[in-house]
Amino acid sequence: MNVQLLQFRVGDHRFALRIEAVREVLRAVALTEPIDRSRRIEGLLNLRGRTLPVVDLRGAVGLPEKPMALTDALVVIDHQDASWALRVDGGLTTIEAAADAVQSCRHSPVMSESVQADGRVTFLLDLNKLRALVESSDPLRRDHAGAGHAEPAAAGVVE
Repeated sequence: MNVQLLQFRVGDHRFALRIEAVREVLRAVALTEPIDRSRRIEGLLNLRGRTLPVVDLRGAVGLPEKPMALTDALVVIDHQDASWALRVDGGLTTIEAAADAVQSCRHSPVMSESVQADGRVTFLLDLNKLRALVESSDPLRRDHAGAGHAEPAAAGVVE
């Protein structure tokens, strides 16, 4: 059995998500800066009236910050009853890997597995670890627990 992945680049590293968790991929847009910005939440995205935190994967894996570029993308993720977006540098492609080629990868804040693809290692992001990171860093969740998300300013609106 094979695993379908969306692969992308952040810095010089390649990461992937299982394709079934990806709702959509968007071109980078200006984000609304949250009042209580953490190193992990880069901003807020208004996606058709729904406010989503945008995770700074660079901060989560220890890479230096980089301003958003026109070539960046936002990968919108749905996992269980939560949604958020990841800003990635580009290099988006779908890949297929044999399930037995996926190896365990421990001691990481956001990764749980890796796979060899095209002769290079691709790190698979752990959606449960990412969700925990979002929930611990998202000012809307901390300030409005259970009350839903407040609407951000006009920046970061996707219709």
